[in-house]
Amino acid sequence: MKNKLSIIYGFTLIELLISISIFFIVGSSVYGLFNWSIKTLTNSKAEVEAMTISNHKIEMIRNLSYNNIGTVGGIPNGIIPQTETVIKNNVAYSVKNYVK
Repeated sequence: MKNKLSIIYGFTLIELLISISIFFIVGSSVYGLFNWSIKTLTNSKAEVEAMTISNHKIEMIRNLSYNNIGTVGGIPNGIIPQTETVIKNNVAYSVKNYVK
């Protein structure tokens, strides 16, 4: 017959410290992965918006007559502003135009 005092219920202090440490390491890894994915998503979204803005500018220039293609005060002289700010989805993009 077993002695009732030899049966211990629960965890020891070392087991608790090890399990808390493992939980902290796994939790911080998941948190880091989440932050990295949010940053990557935000950068990708901004890159797609920048490509959209540049494609829109190229299509606008294609629809201009040959004499109007150039920057204001630049060489060649035209109607396209040298710098402008475009706001898309509450993000300001600085657009610098030059004609080569």
